[in-house]
Amino acid sequence: ITALVNRHRRRIFDYIHMMVKDRDVADDIFQETLIRVLRFVNDGRYTENGKFLSWVLRIAHNQVIDHFRQKKQQNKVVMMRYYMGLSFKEIAEQTEVSINTALGRMRYALINLRKLIDEKQLILN
Repeated sequence: ITALVNRHRRRIFDYIHMMVKDRDVADDIFQETLIRVLRFVNDGRYTENGKFLSWVLRIAHNQVIDHFRQKKQQNKVVMMRYYMGLSFKEIAEQTEVSINTALGRMRYALINLRKLIDEKQLILN
């Protein structure tokens, strides 16, 4: 499996990068994809049938979809916190997640906002 991953490493990463258009995010998703691939293999849920690359790309695709779903949730948390004035407990209840998940989404959203501000060289008054 390691040899197969190494052989296709560039194509897998390029596929992810093409979808998310951010090298750092692509690195994170690539790592998550590799972890998932190893879990499937270790659990015996992968059968070698000569279609390794398409199987891994499907896993990568699903990881990208999960990323965009989470990003949408981060936006929701920011709106609920700053524009609706909800507490993290209220946000957690309304989005049906734990308080820690709501806090984590807020943290991730703020990191992304800071990165966006830096990239676009925005000045906030």
